[in-house]
Amino acid sequence: MQYLMQKVTYFAQISAWASGFVLVATCMLIAAEVFLRKLLNYSIIGVDEITGYVLAITSAWTFGFTAIKGGHIRVDSLITQFPLRLRNILDLLASFSLFLLALILTYHAKNVLIMSFSYSSVAISSLQTPLWIPQLIWFLGMLFFAFCTLLILLAMIWGMINKKLDRNMLSIPKNNTDKGR
Repeated sequence: MQYLMQKVTYFAQISAWASGFVLVATCMLIAAEVFLRKLLNYSIIGVDEITGYVLAITSAWTFGFTAIKGGHIRVDSLITQFPLRLRNILDLLASFSLFLLALILTYHAKNVLIMSFSYSSVAISSLQTPLWIPQLIWFLGMLFFAFCTLLILLAMIWGMINKKLDRNMLSIPKNNTDKGR
């Protein structure tokens, strides 16, 4: 389980870095669009459409990394006051809830993709982008998110069964400052 978690974590880290680079490139495209429009009265066609696709795709592909790192919103100030066993149960419940959310998002992303592909839908912009192309990349990101949350949930269950649950075993090695978990 540890080996698989390390490989998935490595892939999630690469997807997060790639998403970051794509977002920086998108910001440069937006800046170029603003300057060209202001200085030369020229607009780059489709920038708004492309940036919308980029935001959806990069978000989906970074959700898995955020889940692995434990970066989603938690109420640690309260949870640290609970006994260890209750904290572990709450962590398991939170992981299960995140997995269910990932499944719901993935299910709906699949439905959107299938509908766009079935109807040969294209964007109502000058680019006329076949919508299944960005939606496929978006769906694959959601699928990866669901896989990551499933793996986290299974690792937590495995850790509870073996009586050595440690949230840090799920993430990239870092300073172990949370000794009580």
